[in-house]
Amino acid sequence: MPVISIIVPVYNSESKLEKCIGSILRQTFNDFELILVNDGSVDLSGKICEDYAKNDSRIRVIHQKNLGVSEARNTGLKHAVGKYIGFVDSDDYIDEKMYETLYNLILENNAEVAVCGVREIHPHKEVISYDNEGILILDKYEAVKLLFIGKYLTMYAVNKIYKKELFNEIRYPIGKIYEDTIITPKVCSLADKIVYTPRNLYNYVRTPGSITASKFSQKDMDIIEAGKSVFEFSKKKFPTLIQAAEYRYIWSYMCVIDRMILGGVNSKDVNYIKLINYIKENKMKVFCNPYFGLKRKIGLLLLIISEKFYRKMVFKNSK
Repeated sequence: MPVISIIVPVYNSESKLEKCIGSILRQTFNDFELILVNDGSVDLSGKICEDYAKNDSRIRVIHQKNLGVSEARNTGLKHAVGKYIGFVDSDDYIDEKMYETLYNLILENNAEVAVCGVREIHPHKEVISYDNEGILILDKYEAVKLLFIGKYLTMYAVNKIYKKELFNEIRYPIGKIYEDTIITPKVCSLADKIVYTPRNLYNYVRTPGSITASKFSQKDMDIIEAGKSVFEFSKKKFPTLIQAAEYRYIWSYMCVIDRMILGGVNSKDVNYIKLINYIKENKMKVFCNPYFGLKRKIGLLLLIISEKFYRKMVFKNSK
């Protein structure tokens, strides 16, 4: 039985897939199974997966109709036999020591979740590094709070390994594009100890067509739904963290507004107006919330004074 089951959802990734799979197969920690879930690809991704599987017994390929990344991860979870679970997106690649580092952190600290830093790679831009302080050993309350406010820990499903039992009753929601935000706090809330290293061992490739790099679509409204999920989850399970959860919820509105502006949505659009009104109605929650930085608070002040000024600021900051 392998120690780690690494699950990779694959959909039309032929140009990036070999780099992704190669980075996993070159891991210094090699006691793993690699589950490639071909989620209805119509390019050569399925063939690439099968070709790799022929040459490495650690690889299993599962083909299914296109159901989305959440269901692909769920399929991987259903078939995983490892003691720990890891996820990698097929557009990304990882440092050769990522799983060795995370597994050692689990053993050394008797933890159930281990997390590493993320390096974001943008086309035609320098790599953005998130290196910061040393190793953090967190209980569930500390970890969930950091997830809510986006400090050190990210909502990404990737860049982590989890004890498999944490997923016994949890699956990714189907049809949502910000599923990580909904699920990651729930998984971490079941762990007694989470350990974090700032080493940037996961390379998150931002491509022009990716969800996170695109400007706006109606599916981006899922950001708000995910923010609301975090808020409702906090009210039930972590009421002492409600201010941090409220930050995440209100931030989700601001994020969608900014994407609408960058995406050229008309200022008279009904949904746009609703979001603007929500932010204005909750302005004191923003000004009084310690997790909102000065930049966001100044932005809100500009929005209240003149939406035109705010739109200019958004375009300026996007460059």
